[in-house]
Amino acid sequence: MLCDHCLELFAFSDTDTIIAKKKEFIEHAQGLNFSPRQTAQLRCDLERYQACLALKNNDPGFPCPWDIQQLPEPRKSHGGLLHVLPAQENFRWSKVRHSALSTDCELCLKLDEMIRIRTRFRNPESILITAAINIMMRSLLPVSLIFQLEDTEDEYSESMVLRFKLAIAENSDDRFRPNYPLRLIAGESTGDQTCLEILCRSLAHCLSTHTLCGNQSSGWIPSRLLDVHPKYIGCESTRIVETRELPDHTEHDVRYLTLSHVWGKSQTLKLLKSNYKALTCSIPDGQLPRRFLDAVHVTRQLGIRYIWIDSLCIIQDDREDWAHESVLMDQVYRHGICNIAACEGVDSNSSLFLRRRPDVGDIIHINKEFLDQVVRISIIPDWPRWALEHSPLYQRGWVVQERLLSPRAIHFSKYPFFSCSQAIITETSPPGQYSGFVSTRPSLGVKSTSLQVDFSRWWIIVEEYTKCALTVSSDKLVAIAGIAKAIANQFKQPYVAGLWGGDFLLPSLLWSRKGKALESSVQYRAPSWSWASVDGVVSNACWPVVNQLVDIISVQIVSVYGNDYGELKYAEINLRGFLFDSNYQPGSPDRMECRMDNSCALSDEDCEGPIFFLPLTESSIRTYPSINPPTRMFCGIYVRKIKQAKFSKKNVLKRVGCAQDMEAGGGSHPLSLEDFERLLELHSHEEPAEDITLV
Repeated sequence: MLCDHCLELFAFSDTDTIIAKKKEFIEHAQGLNFSPRQTAQLRCDLERYQACLALKNNDPGFPCPWDIQQLPEPRKSHGGLLHVLPAQENFRWSKVRHSALSTDCELCLKLDEMIRIRTRFRNPESILITAAINIMMRSLLPVSLIFQLEDTEDEYSESMVLRFKLAIAENSDDRFRPNYPLRLIAGESTGDQTCLEILCRSLAHCLSTHTLCGNQSSGWIPSRLLDVHPKYIGCESTRIVETRELPDHTEHDVRYLTLSHVWGKSQTLKLLKSNYKALTCSIPDGQLPRRFLDAVHVTRQLGIRYIWIDSLCIIQDDREDWAHESVLMDQVYRHGICNIAACEGVDSNSSLFLRRRPDVGDIIHINKEFLDQVVRISIIPDWPRWALEHSPLYQRGWVVQERLLSPRAIHFSKYPFFSCSQAIITETSPPGQYSGFVSTRPSLGVKSTSLQVDFSRWWIIVEEYTKCALTVSSDKLVAIAGIAKAIANQFKQPYVAGLWGGDFLLPSLLWSRKGKALESSVQYRAPSWSWASVDGVVSNACWPVVNQLVDIISVQIVSVYGNDYGELKYAEINLRGFLFDSNYQPGSPDRMECRMDNSCALSDEDCEGPIFFLPLTESSIRTYPSINPPTRMFCGIYVRKIKQAKFSKKNVLKRVGCAQDMEAGGGSHPLSLEDFERLLELHSHEEPAEDITLV
């Protein structure tokens, strides 16, 4: 049952917008290679909608925006999404809470639960909600319901997006065809045997049928594992094993799980030099923290003998052991059979399993009566996306690579789900059926169609990674090294302090910080030209390069442990380029799109003199619909000179920001008119460049 407010979401009462979208797509049908028959079907559907609307009279209802029986065949090339805003005003979280309690509205109940868990201490009156429906461009068929939340009392808080998948079925002889499995969620705890059996079957189904995921051990195993096999060491204990001591004939038969979890601030059991001997003999179950004990229980339920837990399989007070094992993280997670993800909880003393209301996780089914037809709409809470975007586990920087590198994962959130390269299986969807939820990982092991795709894929991952937190600042590059190595196998480009070299070094330098400016890091972890040197979210537009405006002479990397994917001592880029005087002033309006890397660009004690603009590339931008001629865009970085006493050579510069400028458009910019004219002809290289070192 839905309240009147939620039913209005599916009224599709904005008929003018619907007609405009139908006409717009008909106009583009020829350019999208539609056949004459398919184009005729689109026109027929528009006429159906308009005719039904003309007969509406005083009826409060509206025609159905789509006609399932008259849709052209699906085509991926033009299956893009559009946002259609339902005909209702923004509303407050307090209204949702009241409806959930007073009307038993199923949608309000689920929405309130999603918001409440993530905004425990916020004022319900301060949370403003905007609803929208994503529809297919081709057919106007709705595919998802979106709620965007803004905290009106905190201008710096990020908006939250909550999603529900929509599935549509037509009415046939007054009986609706089932359009989604009707399995209900069972058990008030995620540790309920019914829930665990579903997850166990999902893993077994993947191992036996999914060719893309692989089903055998590769032969590589970590240095240490936690042995949980009760027949081997007794029913009430586990132990840490050195895998080099396992019999040679078992190496290729070893299958193990991995655990991703939030360490938290509480004292927990860790492998140390002092307890190494004891923990390799026996660990009584009662000595394990609650989360580890639950993970052992799941491992035994899955019929697997070993599990890898970072705090128990790396000697935590041995720097050399940590340095050796940390660079193998990509191998640990790539070769594990499945990852156990403890999505909730603040430390290892929290249980892996959670209490929940089964009905909140279930699917909602409504019969929607339009003027011309009746359809069944299934509203499926996207709990997988909710967990990946909002659970405490996935706010940790280390977990980004743990999730992306693992071939499979069982996510223990409020409503657990199984994910792999081919499917996402929830408690309401049976094994073998892709549930239609968003993919949980880019396909790192799948060769892409071009290097540009690999380059863009990397920056998507970096943006997600920099949204997360790291307890140890110096882990910035180490915690993403596994993904970098996986992409390097496909990319075949040198890896340089979190960037890619070769032809991609210049566009790699054009990252920019998003959001509020933060103070710079005190501890050195990367050169100023690397995104790893700053805190906060960074992104890269990945504009294709038309002209390179500098010449790279050399790149030097000095790592702490002789591993270019690990911690760095020093790095520099030597190039020949052109420096422009900049009139940049913080907060001043300009045509050049500028972002400072931190809040102290002009007060850095290591630097002296003004801020300069160093152009790196020229790009050509075409907007949609195409603009002729294409817009020229110049991209570069803001730099300041390092004080001479710091280095023996001259012209040593530090990056302090990123900028791009377009030839088209009016307004002021940080360059003088003379310098701007010089910039337009810079790619001709008619004037001598100067030697520059970026550190």
